[in-house]
Amino acid sequence: MEALGQKDAEIYERLCEVSNLLRDHSSFLKYAKKSAEVFPFDRQYFNLALAYFSVGDYQGVIRTQKIATQKFKSSPFIGGFYKYLGRAYMKVDRDQTAERAFVAGVQAADAKMKELAATGGDYKSSDEYRRLLSDKIDMLLLLKKLHETYGAKDKLQSVERQLRDAGYSKGRE
Repeated sequence: MEALGQKDAEIYERLCEVSNLLRDHSSFLKYAKKSAEVFPFDRQYFNLALAYFSVGDYQGVIRTQKIATQKFKSSPFIGGFYKYLGRAYMKVDRDQTAERAFVAGVQAADAKMKELAATGGDYKSSDEYRRLLSDKIDMLLLLKKLHETYGAKDKLQSVERQLRDAGYSKGRE
């Protein structure tokens, strides 16, 4: 379809999914880049994070997710943007910067979850809320790992409290 000149968001999305399922990381990155170029929306930037991370291009993750965190502040993917940004910083041995990214990500996820709560209804069962909560817990677990590594006991206690408050149970680690 792409070879025939079709440039549809759904086509790029499907090509990304197929490439990812086949573990064809270079094709996944190729289609994620094209998708973000043609359709520069939050979902495409999230796919860029996954694609760059899968090929080990952590500078690509950092570059695109810094843009995403600024451009899509109210996106349901905001937690994912910060999570991959922090993970990429960890991969390039910038742990303090990773910590700052995770802390900002937890705050952004909390703010977005608070917005959802204000809408009322059964917001906790929405895909958006579950994604935000999952990303928040993942970031808190990564923060916990950093704090354990560096022996930051006061920060570790704070993260453990936040994990309990988020309803985290040890089965996820």
